[in-house]
Amino acid sequence: MILLKTAKDIMVKGVNVVAFSSDDTVSDIIARLAQTGFSGGPVLKNGKVVGVISESDIITLADESGKDDVKDFIGSAAARKKASDIMSKNVVTVGPDADVREIADKMSGKKINRVIVVDSGGALLGLIARDDIVDAALSEL
Repeated sequence: MILLKTAKDIMVKGVNVVAFSSDDTVSDIIARLAQTGFSGGPVLKNGKVVGVISESDIITLADESGKDDVKDFIGSAAARKKASDIMSKNVVTVGPDADVREIADKMSGKKINRVIVVDSGGALLGLIARDDIVDAALSEL
C-alpha cells in the first residue's frame, strides 16, 4: 500500500539526482537541464542542500532580462549569474523516513513539484517529484 511507503522507498537516489553547485552559472544549469530532461534540482554548497533551482526560476530571470531571443539571453549577463543568485532558498525537505502522505501534503500545501530528501545534517540523499508519487501509486495497482 502506497501510504505505507516512505521517502527512501520512492525517492530518486542522490547519485541519480541532477544537483547543482551554488557557483554554477545559469547557462550551465540550462545546459544540464536540457541534457538530462530534469526540470530542476537541489543546489549544494559544501555538500549541503542550500537551495532549489527550477525552470520557473530560469524563466523568471529570462523574462526580467528583457532578452527576447534565447541566444541573446544565453549570452547575457543574466545567464552568467550563479545558482545562488536565483535559487529558491526556502527548500522543502523531508527525512528518509517521511511517509508518502506527509510528502504529498507538503507538495500540495506549498504548491511545489519536488521535495528534497536529506539526512539529519542536511546532506542530499535524494529527490521526490510528483511523478515519483504517481509512479509508486501505479505500481500498487
